[in-house]
Amino acid sequence: WMPWMPPRLTRAGTSTAKSAGTPGTYPPRLGMFTMNVHGRSQAIDSMIAECFEPDEWQTGRLPKAKTGYWWVAFDGKIPAAFACLRPSIRSEHTGYLAMSGVLQKWRGQGLQRKLIRKRVAHARHLGWHTVITDTINHNAASMRSLIACGFRPYLPAVRWGDPAHAVYWTRSTEPRLSV
Repeated sequence: WMPWMPPRLTRAGTSTAKSAGTPGTYPPRLGMFTMNVHGRSQAIDSMIAECFEPDEWQTGRLPKAKTGYWWVAFDGKIPAAFACLRPSIRSEHTGYLAMSGVLQKWRGQGLQRKLIRKRVAHARHLGWHTVITDTINHNAASMRSLIACGFRPYLPAVRWGDPAHAVYWTRSTEPRLSV
């Protein structure tokens, strides 16, 4: 346990100590809790620094999510992944997947997709109709996760981030129909 970590809670608000799994098990059974922050914590900043290229981190090309809904996935008590959802400044009733990252040890286990689905569901709960995001054009893993979760590329009227290297994505918050 680290001082910056709030207790892990289930939807009912009870502790997830039993369901969190044993650290290091494969696949890890992850306990997730939602943390609504008014600014990124130092711990999340350190995970961001570990997940992204130094030039993205140091040049300010990453979103500066000051507020939003944050999710942190844990393998036992060890943080494994994080994600943020915030209201879009582009249009009403739209959420923006501000950023997400999976630490190296836990990559390839579907955590990014789980966090995308969690954020889309939360956007629906908030009454938002659409969710948008962007990726850097060489981040194939994130693009595959977004496509698998129903996102499609689009060209916004006003580009943001790093327009020369960005791919923009959108999807409705309506549940997808299974075929």
